[in-house]
Amino acid sequence: MGKVVLSINMSVDGYVADSTGDIGWLFKHLGPQAHGVVMESLHNTDTLVLGRVNYELMAPVWPGQSNPLADLMNSLPKLVFSNTLKDVDWVNTRLAKGDPTEELTLLKEQTDKDIRLLGGPGIAQSLTKLGLIDRYELLTVPEVVGSGGLPLFKERISLKLDEVRNLDSSCVMQVYSRG
Repeated sequence: MGKVVLSINMSVDGYVADSTGDIGWLFKHLGPQAHGVVMESLHNTDTLVLGRVNYELMAPVWPGQSNPLADLMNSLPKLVFSNTLKDVDWVNTRLAKGDPTEELTLLKEQTDKDIRLLGGPGIAQSLTKLGLIDRYELLTVPEVVGSGGLPLFKERISLKLDEVRNLDSSCVMQVYSRG
């Protein structure tokens, strides 16, 4: 049975965007090891899950690129959860029509690979609240946002630390399961 895995980059103080919504700083520290972890995780992914915001950020970018990462992003099936989008046009993408619990439970039953939620604090918070995320892969970059940023979590949850890896001498991958 597959697992729903949240993969997201964040600051040391737990923010996924600064007060202006900028996320560019999250990627400037990622080197070859972090890129390798991303590629490895995508090779073990059955379906990518996105919320509306990340879909709208990614859909215009990936189809125009041709490299190993873009090829994976474009070829993997994608499921978008949104209450406002009427349609999606990124290749291999469908708009979720049903209840997230039903949609994700069905996906988990159909695969042994991961169902990978790519960032987005709104959808991550919603799926966490529903108890639908099995594993959290948090890539922490050496930046501190301070107050006013967009936090990954807004409610208290209990997690169990499964793995810690130092990547590129600057980033830390922390893998947690639900506690």
